[in-house]
Amino acid sequence: MTSPVHQALENAKLAERTAQYQRNEAAILASLKRQFGGAPMEQTPAMMVALSAFVNWCEAKGVRSFPAQPATVAQFTLENAGLGIDVLSEVVDHIADMHEAAGLANPVATWIVAEAMDRIDSRAEAPRSWPKEHKWRFHQLPCILRRYLFAHDRQREKTVRQAQGEAAKARQELAAIQKPVEGSNGTTHAAA
Repeated sequence: MTSPVHQALENAKLAERTAQYQRNEAAILASLKRQFGGAPMEQTPAMMVALSAFVNWCEAKGVRSFPAQPATVAQFTLENAGLGIDVLSEVVDHIADMHEAAGLANPVATWIVAEAMDRIDSRAEAPRSWPKEHKWRFHQLPCILRRYLFAHDRQREKTVRQAQGEAAKARQELAAIQKPVEGSNGTTHAAA
């Protein structure tokens, strides 16, 4: 059993080491921003409203909104499923943007957030044109991208089916025009 003094010293050392890591990481980030230029993030009123819902929820739960943990984002989406997938997708995208603009890991690009979003709206399936061995990767994509690909693929299939139907109708009309017609004098010729 360690004495309270030893425990306090260990805690102080750990706190100092953590603070040093944070200072070093901040210096690295600042250096990279000088080299590459900071990622511009225009905060629109819609973005601020969307983020305020997340920030308020985090404060009520006693968890950090920034930097957010993947489990925090996932739980937020599940508890706010009533907002609908479109609103939640927007909020989640803004959370991702906020983290990426600050040079932090994106908590949204994780399996747990993808799973939570799928629980809310699991209609987005991998496009049928994707090879079977790659379809599992579809669920690793961000929710907004999966929903876009799903909708785009469905629209593409609808357009292809419509074009195929129109082509079939045109072939039938052409066949009807080219069908030989028997004349009044007993001769056959192609219809005009």
